Amino acid sequence: MRRSWWHGIRMPGTSLPGVITAGTFYQHGQRLFWDVHHPENTIVISLHDERYNELIVEVADPQMTVQLIQQWLPR
Repeated sequence: MRRSWWHGIRMPGTSLPGVITAGTFYQHGQRLFWDVHHPENTIVISLHDERYNELIVEVADPQMTVQLIQQWLPR
């Protein structure tokens, strides 16, 4: 879960702390995609060999969503 106000350099994207973070951000040499209105419902998906390094997205049920994603990952 990501809750800090610093999301990285916005290019292009929107960030109004406490309201919305959406779009592409660059942080620590990584390209991140954010789509979050409610940080308590946020999950982070790390990607490899893709355009983005991480997807930080809001979902209805973070715990169940993570479990569903993990079921489909190769072991």
